[in-house]
Amino acid sequence: MAEAALPPAPAFPPLDSSIGAFLIGTILGVFLAGVTSVQAYTYFSWFGKTDRKLISGVVVTLLVIDLFHTAISVYTIYLWTVTHYGDIAFLVKCPWSFTWDPFLTGLVAFIVQLFYAWRVFVVSRRSWCIPAVIGVLSLLSFAFAIGSTWTIYRLDSEFARFGEFRYGVAIWLLSAAVADILITGSLITYLRQAIKSDYQHSSPIVDRIIRCTVETNGITAVFAIIDAALFVALPQDSWHVLPNLSLVKLYFNGLLVSLNSRKVVEQSQGSGSDKASPFGTPAPGYTATFGSVPNPNAGIHRHEVTTLTISPAEGQVKTEASAEPELEPHPYQVRAYHNLSPQPTGRAAVPMQALPALPTPAATQQSAERPSSREYALSSGAVPSGW
Repeated sequence: MAEAALPPAPAFPPLDSSIGAFLIGTILGVFLAGVTSVQAYTYFSWFGKTDRKLISGVVVTLLVIDLFHTAISVYTIYLWTVTHYGDIAFLVKCPWSFTWDPFLTGLVAFIVQLFYAWRVFVVSRRSWCIPAVIGVLSLLSFAFAIGSTWTIYRLDSEFARFGEFRYGVAIWLLSAAVADILITGSLITYLRQAIKSDYQHSSPIVDRIIRCTVETNGITAVFAIIDAALFVALPQDSWHVLPNLSLVKLYFNGLLVSLNSRKVVEQSQGSGSDKASPFGTPAPGYTATFGSVPNPNAGIHRHEVTTLTISPAEGQVKTEASAEPELEPHPYQVRAYHNLSPQPTGRAAVPMQALPALPTPAATQQSAERPSSREYALSSGAVPSGW
C-alpha cells in the first residue's frame, strides 16, 4: 500500500528583513552584553569600594537595564522562531518585549549623557552653557523615546503602522546623536585648553582621555544616525534594529570605559615614563633631581649633569660632572640638572645647589610617584571624580 503523501510545507514570505534583521541585531547585542559585563566586573574590582555611591549606583542600575534588555531581545527571537514557529500572522504585530526597547534605550542614553554633561560642566570650570544644551537634547531624546513606546501600543503594535510615527523616531535618535557630537566636541576643546600652557608630559594623559571620548561617544552617535536613517528610508523593513539593539550596550560600555580608564591614567602618572618626563624614570628610592626645569617651548639648550654615585657595598661616594646629559637614570644615582644657555623663555633657572643627604627610600619613592601640581589638577581638580 503506497504511503500517503506529506502535506506541502507552508509557503513563507522572505524573512530576511524581518526575523533576519532581528536575529543579527540580537546576536550583536548579546556579544556586546558580554563586553559590558566584563567592563562592569573590572569597574567593581577597581573602584567598587572607593567610588561615590552615586556613581556605583548608576553603574548597577545600567547593568540591570542592560541585562534585562538583552533578555527581552532574546525572548523576542524565541517567540518568533520557537513558540510561534510557522505562525505568519504572529509576525504582523510587535511583541511586548520589543515594545519596551525604545524606552530602555532612551533611558540609558539619558543617564549616560547627563553624566557626560556633568563632566563637561566640571572641565569647563563650571560653565552652564554647553551642559545645559546637552541636557535639553538628552531630555528631548528621552521624551520621544517614551513617545515611541507609547505609540506602539496606540497603533495596536502593528509593524505596518510604525511609519506613522516616523518623525518622532527621527527626533529621538537624531537629538541623541547631536548630544553625543556636542559632548565629544566640547570635551576635546576644554581638555585642549587645559593643557595649552602645561608641561609637555601632561599631553599624553589628555590625549588618552580625548581618544577614549571620541571612540565611545563617536560610535554611539554613528549608530544612532544609522538607526534613524534606516527607519526613515525603509519603514517597511526592520533593518533599523541592527544598530538599534546595540545602542543600550554601546552607551553603557562607553560609560564603563571612561570610568575604568582612570586606572590607566593613575598608572601612567605613577610610572613617570621617559616620554612623559624630560628627566626620564626616577630609580625608586635612590634617584632625585635638582636644578632648573627646561621649558619644552624654548630653543636648543643643554644641561650640565652632576652625578653622585653611591656604592653601598664598598662605602664609596663618587661625584662626576658632565656637559653631555644622560637622561636615562641609573640605580644608586642622585643627579643634579642645571640649564646653562640659552635660558628658557619664561622659566627662571634655579641655581645649582649642593646635593643634600640621600633621602630614605620611602621618602624618595613618594616624591618620585607624586605627580606635578599641574598634572594633579588635570587628573583631579579639572576632571570629575567619575573620570
